[in-house]
Amino acid sequence: MLTGRGTVAATFAATAHLHRDRPAAVELAADGGRRTTSWASVVRTVRHAAVALDSDGLGAGATLALDPAAPARHRAVVLLLAAATGAVAAGGRGQALDLASLAVAGAAIDDRHPDRFEVLVAARDRHEVVLRAPGVDHTHASLLVAARSFAQAAGIGPEDGLQVSLAAGTAAEAVLAVVVPALTGAASWTSATAARPSADGPTWTVSGDPGPPAPQPRRRRLRRHLPPGAQHVLVLGDDVGEAVGGVGGASSIGTPSPVGAALSVEAAGGIVTGFGPAGSVGRPLPGVSITVDDGDVLVRSCGAPPGAPGLGADGWLATGRRGRLEGGALVLEPPDAAAPVVQPG
Repeated sequence: MLTGRGTVAATFAATAHLHRDRPAAVELAADGGRRTTSWASVVRTVRHAAVALDSDGLGAGATLALDPAAPARHRAVVLLLAAATGAVAAGGRGQALDLASLAVAGAAIDDRHPDRFEVLVAARDRHEVVLRAPGVDHTHASLLVAARSFAQAAGIGPEDGLQVSLAAGTAAEAVLAVVVPALTGAASWTSATAARPSADGPTWTVSGDPGPPAPQPRRRRLRRHLPPGAQHVLVLGDDVGEAVGGVGGASSIGTPSPVGAALSVEAAGGIVTGFGPAGSVGRPLPGVSITVDDGDVLVRSCGAPPGAPGLGADGWLATGRRGRLEGGALVLEPPDAAAPVVQPG
């Protein structure tokens, strides 16, 4: 299902969780051969590379070089990295592209933090330019609109496939090859299998229709009891009993359990992400906390200064919201007058 509004990267992350065990119709080069992978593996690989790039200073305000001569799937990796780190993807060959190649090619899958991707994208400005192609600047919002329009016009859904011709090798085709399947859950493949990747960088070769997705209970992704420092992802309307217990370390949601870290709410998509106890590994949003008390989930603003990540005028972080459990599902109540929420523009 397509969300009404949100960043491409956040929507991709949410959709990937729904299909985390589904074959991604992608083959990755590995040790001279090929191995198939799942959406979860793709997300983890890109996420790990994004964390590595961010630690090297390639974050918001940096530029990732989008080489027009590179294979389309290579450029797709750069687009995802740009969305994950907040960097701008610009045309031309440069060191940034080489760094992206090395990060993706050598990234170890870090199962200890399978949700760190959401931290990097939760507070991104939807109006930020993430792709500069000849004659057009794309923002998170414009990429989402373009991909959604294409998917709706073509009637693409989770049961469908998207065959993409990469002969022309344009950035727009790379966007369609990544964003549309990410939004819709559809399979994606090329009309011709690409040649073996060269040694200077990885190429994702889409090989064919993986068939119908395996049944994925909506609450399955909430059963991942991760070690301290990992994130937990909730979606409004989902069963949150296990996830809330895991976040706070409590045996039940009825036990008061402060979490001295962070929680962010993407207002449009209803994606809720939060760190574990204070002192955990990661980069929680400053000035925000979550408290679990008597079955309620309360998101509190702790005096974060204006302009703090996630608290900007775009309103992607809603604070002062109280949630209640109805039939085991989390429902956010309207904010009270004492805690106004800036709605997305």
